[in-house]
Amino acid sequence: MKSDLYTDVLPENQLSLLKMLAEQEFIRNFYLAGGTALALQIAHRRSLDFDFFTDADFNTNTLVLELNE
Repeated sequence: MKSDLYTDVLPENQLSLLKMLAEQEFIRNFYLAGGTALALQIAHRRSLDFDFFTDADFNTNTLVLELNE
């Protein structure tokens, strides 16, 4: 994960989740966007959610299974 991000905008448990997700193969085709992505870059507010997007096709059921592991 990029070290010059303002990670203090995330609660500790959310930051831990983001770090864990960043290590997962299935997340490689997704990118973080929205308010959280912006907050990590400019520290304008605290954030409580993740908005992940992708241009790639994916199977929702497979994604749910991956997230549940």
